[in-house]
Amino acid sequence: MQQKETHHPTDTNLRGNIKTAQIDTSAACMEPSRKFITRAEASVRYHLSIRKIDSMIEDGTLPAARISRRCIRIPVQKADAAILGKEARK
Repeated sequence: MQQKETHHPTDTNLRGNIKTAQIDTSAACMEPSRKFITRAEASVRYHLSIRKIDSMIEDGTLPAARISRRCIRIPVQKADAAILGKEARK
């Protein structure tokens, strides 16, 4: 019996890399009052996969705050600066 694979909706078609990163201004995570976003919202905002977001958090290029063991939030202003700064250096 085969197991059916399930995918999170934000995992599909987000296989970007840092060279093509752009900020998605139409996303719901663009609300000016938002100071922190989730990993999934960051993947949509920067057109990167969740795995790429995780690796950037792991190597320190993307700032993140661990709220609990499973809860990670990304500060929007610092993340914007990190993503745009890395893109400008290439």
